[in-house]
Amino acid sequence: MNIRFLFISLFFVFSANAQVYLNEDFNASIPATWTITDAGDTTGDSWFSGVAGTNNDSVDGSNAAVVDSDAAGSGVHLIETLVSPILDTSGASNLILTFDQYFRSLSGDQGVVEVF
Repeated sequence: MNIRFLFISLFFVFSANAQVYLNEDFNASIPATWTITDAGDTTGDSWFSGVAGTNNDSVDGSNAAVVDSDAAGSGVHLIETLVSPILDTSGASNLILTFDQYFRSLSGDQGVVEVF
């Protein structure tokens, strides 16, 4: 089971008064302030900044935060997490999170995004 999962670009967290708490496009790299956890059946296949696979899969052609399970091999179960730095949003009354994702399913595989 190969899955190609791309967690794309834009993380915006802001309040109603347009205070931007975080804006990251992962175009150049994954910042050192973000935490990467590489788990599952194999390691060494975790998040990187780039495009996925031999098809250079991307939403808009630019780099993004990527996990490419094809590189890990067939039948491999990946559990890859990418955690932002802690944000103090205690002064905000409304928060909005916006992001794009791209997932290409092969043979009925699935990708799961959890936000908390």
